[in-house]
Amino acid sequence: MLKGIYSTIVGGLSKYLVAILTGLLLAAGLATGVIYKQLDSARTEALQAAVVAQQYQDLANERKAALEASEALYEATITSLNTRAAAAEAQAKKFKEQNDALSKALAANRDWADAPIPDSVRNALKRP
Repeated sequence: MLKGIYSTIVGGLSKYLVAILTGLLLAAGLATGVIYKQLDSARTEALQAAVVAQQYQDLANERKAALEASEALYEATITSLNTRAAAAEAQAKKFKEQNDALSKALAANRDWADAPIPDSVRNALKRP
């Protein structure tokens, strides 16, 4: 009689045990599916973030190149302006020397200064 009760209890428990194990396997499968979906979503977001980061990096590199080109142009402009300023100063010095020489010549020859300037002298005095 005890053997019959024991087999009934164990048989009933094994049905419950099978149901519990089946439920646990089903829950584990669903949990695995949810985790896989979340990981896949996270991977997709990470790839999108990497693409956006690369776009920002490319934009930063383009702006850096533009800034470097602008700086090079600025330096070339400064060099050109300094060269032109030096040439203008040299020309101004030359004109001042010429003007001083003419002023001295006019002061030394007041009679000549009142006469009209001959065309050959006027042409020689023209600035280049």
